This record gives sequence, structure tokens and C-alpha cells, in this order.
Amino acid sequence: MESKDNTVVIPEPPRRGRPPGSKNKPREGGGKLKPRGGNSPLIPENAINADPGDNAKYVMFNLIVSSLPKIDITDAEQLQTRVFDYYKLCADHDMRPTVNGFAMAVGLDRRRVWEIVSGSASNDGKVRRLSSACVDIFKKAHLNLTILWEQYMLDGKINPVAGVFLGVNHHGYQDVKQVNLTPVSADSQPYASAEDNLKLVDSLED
Repeated sequence: MESKDNTVVIPEPPRRGRPPGSKNKPREGGGKLKPRGGNSPLIPENAINADPGDNAKYVMFNLIVSSLPKIDITDAEQLQTRVFDYYKLCADHDMRPTVNGFAMAVGLDRRRVWEIVSGSASNDGKVRRLSSACVDIFKKAHLNLTILWEQYMLDGKINPVAGVFLGVNHHGYQDVKQVNLTPVSADSQPYASAEDNLKLVDSLED
């Protein structure tokens, strides 16, 4: 570009990156933009995404469940009552039922619950002495948790990554790709010789 006095003027190239002074500019809703890597989950304050009061709500609910009196899980009536009580507590406190929470309510851990539901062997004598009625109660309670998990996933109530983690670790689903490799011996399927390859090429040309 030339000016009126024939002086060549070179236009300034457009600026890239953030506008000047925007590094510490407050974002909408207050607060400053976090530096590079500031959203990393490895940073303690980013590890849990909770609103004020959430932690107290979760802790108090867990204290209530852990304070429930011990029951005899081989007694179908006591077991059914405890299952109902746990789900009612979740409804009253607006808390999502969990596998670990249910296991704690009945005095077990999630591995023992899964052994009962899946019918796998266990070294726990009390688990082996469960009647078919008690096993059915465990299976229905766990199936209810699985149905809730599916509903949360379909309605977008759970982060997909967290949902897959729960499905694999608590509900028996698998997130794997299986590849089967079958070895082939040279005797069963011999390689074609050079002469056979030439015959094949000649037949194709004809």
C-alpha cells in the first residue's frame, strides 16, 4: 500500500492470543481465570466438585447408615426390613443409593454382596448359610441399584466416565475389546510355492 507521497506503508499483522489485560480479567459469575493446568483433578481443590454444604450432607448420611444396628442377614425378615430402611433413608435425605452404601447397611462390603448376587464361592460361613429367600432379597436389592444406575446414565445424571466405572466395578458389565488369535501350523496350511503362484497369475491373465 502506498500513501499520497509515494511512501510504502506495510499494514500491521493481526494480533493473536488473548487481548491485552485479559489474563486476570474476572470471568462471569466472579473469580479469575485459572492458569494453565488449573483445572487438573490432581489439584486438591479440584478433586471434588461439591457445592457448599454437600460434604456435610454426605458425611452425615454415611454416619446414619453406619450407625444402623447390626442385623442377622440369614434372617429373611430382618434383611428385607433393612433393605427397605436403607432405600427409605436415601429417599428421605435425597441421596442416591449406592452399592457400598447398601453393603454397609447390611453389615457387609461390596465384594461379599457381589459374591451373593453372582453365586460365586466365598470363605464367609455366614454367606454360605444364606437361604434361597435371603439370596433373592440380595439379588432384587442389587438389581434395583443396577436399574437406578441405568436410569441415571440414560438421563445424563452421571458423568459417562464415572458411569462406566460404576458399571464395570459394581454391576458386572465389561468395557473391553476381545481379540481371539488362533495359531495356524505350517503343516495344516502350507504356504504356496513360487510355481503355484506363477500358475495362479497365468490363470488370471487368461
